[in-house]
Amino acid sequence: MGDEELLELLRKSRRNNALRGVTGLLLYRNQCFLQVLEGPESVVESLIKTIEADPRHHSIRTLCREVGPRQFGTWQMGFENLDVETDQVGKTSLMTQDFDPDYFGANPTTAQTLLLCFRGIADPAVVASLGS
Repeated sequence: MGDEELLELLRKSRRNNALRGVTGLLLYRNQCFLQVLEGPESVVESLIKTIEADPRHHSIRTLCREVGPRQFGTWQMGFENLDVETDQVGKTSLMTQDFDPDYFGANPTTAQTLLLCFRGIADPAVVASLGS
């Protein structure tokens, strides 16, 4: 996906999520996405089915299903393009690794920690140990 396609996807996601009461985060690296969807279970399940039916997607894995407080409740869809070099404070090697569905499937805690880094709520000691 090019930059314009990513921006259009983000605009559409934010608009639709606001209408559905969905929040979350979308990380992008090397043509792969890592995503959190939060909201009413039936709405999130419907969104997952829509994503799975889209022929542009493959190797879709659900890494975690949790019921609890929203971690990204103020974001219709937070976004970070990890292909773009930035000088993020506290950046670790965890933030530069490829999104390998097999690796994240076997290590869902690593994926969750990576996602929480972008919300600023992950324990820095855990991030440092996972990223080394």
